[in-house]
Amino acid sequence: MSYQTPQTPTLLPIAQSAIPATVTNIYTVPLKSRTWLETIDVVNTNATATTFDVYLVPQNGTAGTGNALFYQQTLQPKQNLQWTGIQVIDSQSTIQVNASATGVTIRISGETYAYY
Repeated sequence: MSYQTPQTPTLLPIAQSAIPATVTNIYTVPLKSRTWLETIDVVNTNATATTFDVYLVPQNGTAGTGNALFYQQTLQPKQNLQWTGIQVIDSQSTIQVNASATGVTIRISGETYAYY
């Protein structure tokens, strides 16, 4: 596999969403691309503590503890969490999320690179 030349990143917010109370896909890596996740911001707007999960699910996979980036992570009322780093996810992989209650939001930023 080779990357396009010159390699031109597409800088973008990968996903921004309210996190539902059931496991839901919020992003799919485009075909013949890889996505670099660089920041994740999660905010609990509730007046009570709430947990959330973020899964990096390979193509045709299922969200579970084996692909959890965050699992049952607790956010106190009105608290936010910011993660920075690098996670690379492959073509057709997905980012899936869920929370123990509504009122939690997420924003994920990074870069997507196409390859041939």
